[in-house]
Amino acid sequence: ELGELSGALESLSESGLEIVALSTDEPDRHARAKEILARFPGIRGGLANERLLSIFDTMVRVHFDRRRPIGLPSSFLIDANGGLAAVYRGRLPLERLRRDLERLPLDGDELRAASVPFPGRFMAAALPPPVDALARDFLFYELPDVAAFFVGGELERIVSLEPGVSVTDFRLRGNIHLRMAERFVNDDDLESARASWEAAERAFRRDLGLRPDAAESANNLGVVLERLGRDEEALKAYLAALPSHPQSWTVHANLGHIYYRMQKFAEAAKHLSAASDHDPSDRDLFFDSILSLIRAGDLDTAEARLVAAIERDPQTTRLRQRLGELYLARRDAAAADRVFIELLQVDPMSALAEVGRARAAMLVGSRDQCRAAFERALDLDPEFALALQGMGALAYQDGQMNDAFEWFQKAVRSNDRDPRIVMNCAVVAARVGRIDVAWECYDLLLKSDPKAAAQLKQSLGERPTEQ
Repeated sequence: ELGELSGALESLSESGLEIVALSTDEPDRHARAKEILARFPGIRGGLANERLLSIFDTMVRVHFDRRRPIGLPSSFLIDANGGLAAVYRGRLPLERLRRDLERLPLDGDELRAASVPFPGRFMAAALPPPVDALARDFLFYELPDVAAFFVGGELERIVSLEPGVSVTDFRLRGNIHLRMAERFVNDDDLESARASWEAAERAFRRDLGLRPDAAESANNLGVVLERLGRDEEALKAYLAALPSHPQSWTVHANLGHIYYRMQKFAEAAKHLSAASDHDPSDRDLFFDSILSLIRAGDLDTAEARLVAAIERDPQTTRLRQRLGELYLARRDAAAADRVFIELLQVDPMSALAEVGRARAAMLVGSRDQCRAAFERALDLDPEFALALQGMGALAYQDGQMNDAFEWFQKAVRSNDRDPRIVMNCAVVAARVGRIDVAWECYDLLLKSDPKAAAQLKQSLGERPTEQ
């Protein structure tokens, strides 16, 4: 087949055809494959690694709905616009190739009919002809690595060719790199994830240079900059996206979360509430808006939103939990206790509601009721960290330091990711002379709250050397 193509190359080249032959041999046979490819002047040679083969195999399976894997030899005719014009299974008929070249460029139904590797009309979804549309299709199928192949120049790198297609959809490139970064994070490959985020940043900035009002690219640029730890720049990107899409709940949600992290709670509440109103079914977004309102001091608005939500959905215990916590923030012990009792009527096994009742009792100085509520919580869940910490706090207030230390140790064993629990244990450990445990708490704090860890280290002084 290669000999036949090489012999006809002069006439085929008049149509602008360039032939690239990719060897699928194993790595230990690459040298021999190169020798064979070198026999055919005018044909560019390359090595198809496992990844490249998987790309082509996926393309054939997805776009032609074929259940069998790609066969060898297989040939792909690409037009000048980067469109897949034809697929040839098995030996490539030279006359068929000549006829197809005469028909280029193809579009619409003609392209779809010509691209399938069997006779008849193509009664299925259209195969998008341009490279960027093909990549977008693979992104839809949740195959960002395949999409990246078509827009990232990987084909050109593999076969040592100069890029022959100019892909100008930088937004698409950025989205692909962003998806790839997510996969790298899931694989704990943070170095590759960072490289993908940086590539996404470049792509989105290129798109915004061409289309300054491109809201999606501005928003996604903000996401990338957040991942890279550049919050101030991310905030500017989100704000740039808002004017052209003022009703976009995604932009409002991103603005709300970044304002919250910056401790600008009033701004966070405004944007998170707007996002939550757009999608009331997103409970996490709703509770984020409530927390922002509470931190901003707007307890009346937070209460009104929670009460309205409970009326719509009285069985959602999390809504009542947040309302009870709001009353605790107001120091309204009676209202808080009433809400937590209502919560227990809906969910009798809620240890968190019992802790809420304990906190309400503490507000009015009823230590016996407080202790009883913590004990009921531990009856429901013996390893509930908040209840264990509460018992430790009561023992600490009574001057029973050894008992307090035991309670706090149990709380840390149950939840060593809560900085407050770990810090309390460290303080009590130091009071009872267990400096070794205090330093263990310091090591835990380094992971969850470095600032708190620095404060603890300053109070502990020099770390003892191990003997």
